[in-house]
Amino acid sequence: MDMQQLSPQMYDTLVERKRTLEKHYEAEKLSLRQLCSDEKDTINGPRVDAEAQIERLWIDIVKLGLFLDNVTIVEDDSALEVVAVGKKVFVRIHGCDCEEEPDELEVIIDGFCDGCRDGVQVITPSSPIGAAIIGAKPGDERKLVLPKGLSRIVVVSIQNS
Repeated sequence: MDMQQLSPQMYDTLVERKRTLEKHYEAEKLSLRQLCSDEKDTINGPRVDAEAQIERLWIDIVKLGLFLDNVTIVEDDSALEVVAVGKKVFVRIHGCDCEEEPDELEVIIDGFCDGCRDGVQVITPSSPIGAAIIGAKPGDERKLVLPKGLSRIVVVSIQNS
């Protein structure tokens, strides 16, 4: 796994997010214990759903912990002008057909979850787009493997998210 470079502020934010997830995990475990003592049917029902939710939460905590174990904190902002976790990145994706207009996309790279934040798509470094652009600088062009075929992706700009 390549070492990711993070600003001290982003590192602190991710450490705090991990602490919050751990507290939530402990609260969910207590709720599950109560549910187990109240529930008669242990094969179906809310207990099974709760166990699955707690397991997913634990997996997120472990992934974030592993990620935090493999980061380098960088004080010099010029070294952070690369695509990394915690960055908002504007990219252009050029399809296989050179005549198509490129798709423009703004994404936030997050260490362990994806979705949407403030109207911007959130992706992980292991997603196809994340894997293609991680470590890139503005102006860099990379290959992007998508279900519809091979494309090119260009990093236009990078900001702290």
